[in-house]
Amino acid sequence: KLKNNLLSIEKTLVEIVDNKAWEPLGYRTFVEAWDTEMRGVRLATGAMRKQLIVAGFIAPRIKS
Repeated sequence: KLKNNLLSIEKTLVEIVDNKAWEPLGYRTFVEAWDTEMRGVRLATGAMRKQLIVAGFIAPRIKS
């Protein structure tokens, strides 16, 4: 059950990054949205590390 839940979180993060889901909420970056909307929630699993790196460091620098 734990593995399935973690994989579900990973899938959701991928969807958020792929769709830039923070923009319709008025945020410029994933990091800005996370800091406001998810304050206090820490993600420390290796499965999600790639998505967080992309969202936090690469995606904000990609020009549409």
